[in-house]
Amino acid sequence: MPIHKGRGGARKITFRFLVVLSTFLFVAATFIFCISLLVPSPREAISANAAYESYHYYQLPDHQKKIALSFDDGPDPEATKKIVDTLTAAGVPATFFLIGQHVLAYPDLARYIVDKGFTIGNHTFTHSLRVHDSPQRLAAELAATDRIIERATGVRTRYYRPPYLLTIGIDPAPNPWTSEEPANLWALQMGYVPVGIDIDSHDWDATTAEGIIQRFEQEINDSRHIALFHDVPHTAEALPEILSWLKAEGYQIVPLEELLVPTAGVPPLSEASLFVPVETAYLYFLSHANVGLGAIGVLLLGLLLLRIFVLMSLLARKNHEAPPPPLSRYPLISVLIPAYNEEENIESTVRSVLQSDYPRREIIVIDDGSTDSTAERVRALCKRYPKVVRLLEVQNGGKARALTIATEDARGELLVVLDADAVLESHALHAFARHFIDPRVGAVAGKVYTTGTSGLLGKFQALEYCVGQNIEKRAFSALGLVGVVPGPAGAWRTSAVREAGGFPTDTLVEDQDMTLTLLRRGWRINYEPTAIAYTETPATLSAFLAQRFRWVYGGIECFWKHAAVIAEQPRTVLAFLLMPHNFIFGIVLPVMYPLIDLVLIVSLFMGFWSEALIPILIFTIVDMLYVAWALNGEPRHLQRLVFVVPLLRIVYRQLLYYTVLRGLVRAIEGTGSAWNKVARLGETKRFFEERLAKEHLAISK
Repeated sequence: MPIHKGRGGARKITFRFLVVLSTFLFVAATFIFCISLLVPSPREAISANAAYESYHYYQLPDHQKKIALSFDDGPDPEATKKIVDTLTAAGVPATFFLIGQHVLAYPDLARYIVDKGFTIGNHTFTHSLRVHDSPQRLAAELAATDRIIERATGVRTRYYRPPYLLTIGIDPAPNPWTSEEPANLWALQMGYVPVGIDIDSHDWDATTAEGIIQRFEQEINDSRHIALFHDVPHTAEALPEILSWLKAEGYQIVPLEELLVPTAGVPPLSEASLFVPVETAYLYFLSHANVGLGAIGVLLLGLLLLRIFVLMSLLARKNHEAPPPPLSRYPLISVLIPAYNEEENIESTVRSVLQSDYPRREIIVIDDGSTDSTAERVRALCKRYPKVVRLLEVQNGGKARALTIATEDARGELLVVLDADAVLESHALHAFARHFIDPRVGAVAGKVYTTGTSGLLGKFQALEYCVGQNIEKRAFSALGLVGVVPGPAGAWRTSAVREAGGFPTDTLVEDQDMTLTLLRRGWRINYEPTAIAYTETPATLSAFLAQRFRWVYGGIECFWKHAAVIAEQPRTVLAFLLMPHNFIFGIVLPVMYPLIDLVLIVSLFMGFWSEALIPILIFTIVDMLYVAWALNGEPRHLQRLVFVVPLLRIVYRQLLYYTVLRGLVRAIEGTGSAWNKVARLGETKRFFEERLAKEHLAISK
């Protein structure tokens, strides 16, 4: 049964209302959240004199043997919690200078720091070397980080640690004895106390915990009081021994506020507003979406690797099977060519079959109510080849109906269906027929090449055809489980098609629907790579999207129509392998791919360059190896297409995502779809005539 019930009814209106409402709410929340990050909350400026007093206070002799611990660049999912737990167990204070991007990703860790009683400082949003390019840039960096910290933890920050200790260096606070740094004064005017260090553990370039401990012990002395660490795993490992060493040496670990008393006051929280719950909820959504999308990415990569393993296993099995035996007799083959307004290519299509080396064949062209000169051109061929070529003229009713009518009229034991924009190689019919010696075989899928690879869209389609056939079809053929017998080149056992009631008309993809019907009836569906046809592919983006939407929507219809096989007993390979494969890799994963792209973009925005670039690199390498494997043995001009793979990921797959998403939306709405005929440019005719010219030239030489 078709999935597009209730066409244009309440289902469509309800779905679109929910989509529009959800989109509006998400866009509004995003706008509010982004604006709130850029608008600083009111703060009381700190005078340079107060900062200088803080510097003097820091230098008092009373502070000997006192030390404040500070940890930069958090929160980190591997190290922060371990560091906090170690400090909590030892009962010592510390200050964590957090990066806004990291808090955006891990707000729960920032909250954990505050809940354990530790102080949080501002380490800018991006941790860039350019945060001091202008007061506006610094204000935006500090305001965004402070707002995120406030929403995540419920506290506001007073201390500011410049990235890479820019403009502050080893001074604990702005130094009255050095020239005034503009960036330090900007921060003071914005209500933040710049905080430097005078003990550097160098844990950021250490490779072991022992190296951190050794460097720290070399750096410390009685006149140095602020120690710099980072939220990294080696520091978490070294921290227990560092705390024990400090205790043994008689050092007192104190809060940062105790060393910088004159400016230690923390500003109050910003005033409550209606936007606070929106900002808090959006932060929660972003953090959990990042984690969830990351998990989806891992799942996706795992499924792709599992798929490659299964396909390789099936291909290995296929290699051990004997090829079909040679023919001892030649069953009559009826070549069915449905045509609707195919005047550009129909003569070339018929002539390609006439040149076949197969001795027993008839050609039936079904003119499906064409309004151009298709019928006239076929009649001319019928006059020239009256014993081979026949024309059936029917009222326009679609390709499936035309094929069913021709099936009843066909005299052959086998049917070969050929699109009217395709040409067949001379050996193809012979290669098809060999498979039907096995009485279990109900249909055979041929191999389809595109008629050209000019233009980027043409290259993408040629690559897609080769990869899908050379791996997926070959692999599933080992089980007699090919999922689609393609329209441009496929052979069918006539009796099997007739027993099934002819080609189904209730989906947009009669070839896939008929294939699944025969599989459910227990027939084997094989793949024959030497039964080759060449087909014209869409040359424009609009034509391509129309064709792919029909394929995608028809695939969803087929899955819906045949999904019951999954629950049928006894369970078949079709139920537990092919149907789940089609659903996961044909519908689910194409929808998930954009989510993975989104999480990579969000990761870049949050500053996790390595976390984003490594998955991109892994996916690209896996793609290129997979494609290189598929193109092995193909002509050189096709093998070179492996270098198009990175661009295919960026451009072509986005188009496929769009068609899958559009198909799902139409299915959910129940609005259905009509057949979209792709405009022909006569590429098949050009290709066929060029091949003939080359063959004649070779013969003449």
